[in-house]
Amino acid sequence: MMKINEYNRLIVILGFREVRIDNPNEFLRRTRQRLAHIAVQLIDADYVAGRLHLFFASLNTLKAFEQKQNISESLEVESLLYASCQRQISKAVEMIGLKANTSKIAVLAFLSSNEEAKETEERITGVIHGIQDERVLEVKGKEKIKKLIKVYGITKLELEMMTRNEKDEGEALTRAIIERGALLATRF
Repeated sequence: MMKINEYNRLIVILGFREVRIDNPNEFLRRTRQRLAHIAVQLIDADYVAGRLHLFFASLNTLKAFEQKQNISESLEVESLLYASCQRQISKAVEMIGLKANTSKIAVLAFLSSNEEAKETEERITGVIHGIQDERVLEVKGKEKIKKLIKVYGITKLELEMMTRNEKDEGEALTRAIIERGALLATRF
């Protein structure tokens, strides 16, 4: 749980592995129905570049709503757009949304109080039938790094520029994706 003081919001970011999804639309519908009144987004964790990636997507989402520059009508969709660095909902869903073969999920929820956050974490773990494991969010391993580079279109030059300041390729990649998300609001 992370607090964003300037927006008086709490952000809960969870990871799950060994989740079984036969029908992504039905899975999302059922999950959102059982978590009614909570702004929650589910993302394929293979395309998440760490907790900071989702934290900054959340921060950009809240800022967009405050400044009335939001693209969508909901925190859930706006956070998906910022996490995917896309302006089109269909493209964002195609890139990082849940698919029938998704087995690792990142959960992002926007909350107002510590009590609501604790209750929401419990409800989420009861709704998503998988093993809670924050490691699915990490940028570790060559396979995940390759997936992230490909889906976000990070060029070799961008990665080289980022690795000048970061020794870890995963951290450099995370920074590059966070920067892309921050630039989303400036694109017209």
